[in-house]
Amino acid sequence: MLSKKKWIVLICAAALTLSACTACGGSASSGGGNNTSSTAQASKTPAQISKEVMDSGIEFPEMIEVNADNLKLQYSLEDGDFQEFGVYWSGNAAYADEVCVILAADGKADKVKDAVNQRLESQKTAFKDYVKEEYDRLCTTSVSTKGNYVYWVCTKDNAKANDIITKAIG
Repeated sequence: MLSKKKWIVLICAAALTLSACTACGGSASSGGGNNTSSTAQASKTPAQISKEVMDSGIEFPEMIEVNADNLKLQYSLEDGDFQEFGVYWSGNAAYADEVCVILAADGKADKVKDAVNQRLESQKTAFKDYVKEEYDRLCTTSVSTKGNYVYWVCTKDNAKANDIITKAIG
């Protein structure tokens, strides 16, 4: 009886191990999109690029990595508008810090740029009478594009953050 229990445990453990290995076989991409585009792409994903900005030594408040649902909600985007993204924003409502890198779907770069500009304007409105210093920082930033990449940052060192992004995009 004890021997039979050991075999059952071994079989279950093997089945779990096998199912875990096969579930991880696909490639991961932030934002759930594919990784093809008619324009040249950076060797790094938008998620990797935004993470590089986060790890660059620029001082950030508590930051939150944004998931696809929050991206679509706050940026008014739909699944077909972007391929991949990497977005972080402040988890503290007193700070306007945000790092946004989005790879737009083919033919959607203008729509994505407009959506990111609307997000920036929304942040300016939110901070205008709330935290003047953060509003002033938001007023020094702008949305940029390169190919299908749309990006903007609001950090304590926008020049450094933008430099990291432009070098990564190529």
